[in-house]
Amino acid sequence: MRRHPFAAVALVAIAITSTATVAHAAAQSLRVDATVAVPSQFRTLGVASGAGAVWATDGTATLTRVDPTSQSVVATIPVPDADIVLSDAGDVWVVSSNGLAYRIDSQTNAVTAKTHVATNATGAAIGDGSLWVAGRLAPAITRVNTTTGKVARVHTPESPRYVTVGAGAVWAASNDSPTIWRINPAKNKVTATIALTDTPHGIIATPTGVFVLGGTNDRIVRINPHTNKIAGFTPIPKADGFIGYGGAIAADAGSVWVTTLTHLLQLDPRSGHILATVAVGTHPSHDPVGLTAVSSGPAGLWVADGDGKAVAEVTHS
Repeated sequence: MRRHPFAAVALVAIAITSTATVAHAAAQSLRVDATVAVPSQFRTLGVASGAGAVWATDGTATLTRVDPTSQSVVATIPVPDADIVLSDAGDVWVVSSNGLAYRIDSQTNAVTAKTHVATNATGAAIGDGSLWVAGRLAPAITRVNTTTGKVARVHTPESPRYVTVGAGAVWAASNDSPTIWRINPAKNKVTATIALTDTPHGIIATPTGVFVLGGTNDRIVRINPHTNKIAGFTPIPKADGFIGYGGAIAADAGSVWVTTLTHLLQLDPRSGHILATVAVGTHPSHDPVGLTAVSSGPAGLWVADGDGKAVAEVTHS
């Protein structure tokens, strides 16, 4: 799942170190098709592609709706402390740093529900009929049933920072140590602990593997969900920047998407090989925020450019 860039306040073919031999996928081609300026009092932080639009947050008070066809802003919706944004069928969820999750009806752009989740939320995901929220101030994941609104807490050994759903489980990354936890959603219980050598800066689960942004060594760590063991590493080429302040990770049916400060990378979800990379946005040399989020969904593949206060659509072939 996409990482919150201020939580701590983070075409090249290469081989990965792996315990298995995996066939190489064909190289791809990426290009930036459009850049849409987002009204922002701060910086563009989150992006979600789905529920009939592209949605962007600014970290302060606004959720912006972008029409992917006209590639223009069509609505701004007041949402306090709007940080993380996700889409689910006809609804949009905004998780704010004020400890609330807001549900927005995509037909009316109206806030239809508010739920107390985690103070200082740093990661969120939707799956298994629930919204899952990680907050680094308490050792628990907050689970909100998206149908009933019922709230449950899943205890974790340490404070969680990121969370994702997939590969038969919920996966959370620790805020306090290089650790990943596997959670059984049927029992709301941690069932496995996986030690890393990299500080997690984001996590996403796919049917073939769980991918973790490794901020310590600027690489992507791949976990085998069948064995709960590290299956390989994908180093990020220096030419494509480093994970740093604004790294994010997402996935769709055919790819894993990773942002560095300046580039979007496409990975093969089976092997972890980098298939393509493209520079997105322009970034200052002093204290850049970089690319803060990425989302691939029904409205296309979009990247949040924190420095440019914009969202960019990227196409691939």
